[in-house]
Amino acid sequence: MLSFHGTYERRNSDNTVDFKPPISHKGKCWLELLMQSPMNIFSEIRMSAALVVAGGLISSSALALSSAEAESLTKSVNSARAAELPSLAAKAVAKASKEDRGYVASTVITATGLSHPSALISTISAVVKKNPETAVSAVEAALEVAPDQASAVVAAVVKLAPTQSDKVVLAASKKAPAKAASFEREIASLRKARNISAASTIVGGAGDITQTATGIGAVPTNLYAQPGADLDRP
Repeated sequence: MLSFHGTYERRNSDNTVDFKPPISHKGKCWLELLMQSPMNIFSEIRMSAALVVAGGLISSSALALSSAEAESLTKSVNSARAAELPSLAAKAVAKASKEDRGYVASTVITATGLSHPSALISTISAVVKKNPETAVSAVEAALEVAPDQASAVVAAVVKLAPTQSDKVVLAASKKAPAKAASFEREIASLRKARNISAASTIVGGAGDITQTATGIGAVPTNLYAQPGADLDRP
């Protein structure tokens, strides 16, 4: 049975009692983790947290990825260097089927936010640039694990996926209602900048049209209808 403190109690045939601490990540109890080095403890806890968060995001959408696949992706992100993450994440999402790309994006962005928060913006930018249809899923995952980077996340994503900007702002506003007004200002500012750019540039079939000044030659001699007005006229 389960005791008050969460330990498992088993009564043997000789009337003795065995106690077992609650199970944690990979079948290890917390007492076993505490006997490891501090770095190993941090790694185990970080992995567990990433899997819990990623699992929660994925399970709400028909569990497109298995727990083994999610764990494998999370391990890849955790073990990679920060500089490698943008390319790694973008390729992982691109390789997934169209139905799974949103879930894969959520998983890699969640793992990145927890293990390499300083690389979150560059990673989500790479993912969305290569896979713009995952913009909403990526933003929701990013704001779940790194709410302090919400403004930077939204700004980066709406620039790279303008067709998804309305959906992105709506999703971000639900995750961070207090920042909804700033998200709206961000998208309004970007739209204004795009409109000004479009109005000031004439785009042709092969690129921008440019004008080159052409000389008009010698100035023609003025002719007058009145006799004697033009001294050079015969």
